[in-house]
Amino acid sequence: MIQYAANDVRYLGLLAEEFRSKLQELKRIEWLNEWCEVTKRNVINGFNSTEDAWRIKGSSGLAPLSLAILRDLWHWRERTARKLNTPPFQILRNKQLIQLAIEATNATAYDRFIPPHLPQTLADELKNVVAYTKGSDPATWPYPPERGRLTPEQRAALERLINRRNQRAKLLGIDPTIIASKNTLIKLVVNWEKYAPTLMSWQRALLQ
Repeated sequence: MIQYAANDVRYLGLLAEEFRSKLQELKRIEWLNEWCEVTKRNVINGFNSTEDAWRIKGSSGLAPLSLAILRDLWHWRERTARKLNTPPFQILRNKQLIQLAIEATNATAYDRFIPPHLPQTLADELKNVVAYTKGSDPATWPYPPERGRLTPEQRAALERLINRRNQRAKLLGIDPTIIASKNTLIKLVVNWEKYAPTLMSWQRALLQ
């Protein structure tokens, strides 16, 4: 087991140097440095402390009950990860969270979508969370962010911001969501002063 663990990290140093060299060539080493600093702060202060951190990519079109299940499963996953001292994605990946939220909304038998690697105790906890949420007051269920709530000026600003983000991402050869998700862009057009500080400086620069 020890040998297996050692083999697992044997080449990490070499890979890190290779990736660092590539980032230096691309003049993006400051991105890495800032990302590392943010990650260190998150480890100390706790991950995803923002109110809407559970609104992960792919969730904006979900129905209110599905969003409620997603929200509660996301928080359960975070608590479980801290308790087990393991990364949250080792428990459930984001895509699995969304799939479970959808299936648990549409059917009572969703067990087959629970990953087989989960111990039975965690699988039972997961099902208890879903059962609790489905029995909760619908008034407590969240709603998807609606573009219709934006003013015409804000909708126009959102389109400009999306286009700017996509153009910069294409020029840099990166996924646009690395700069900012659509949900983040919506928040920015509603209140730039409040939400811009949640971005890293290079992300803000690419959006300005």
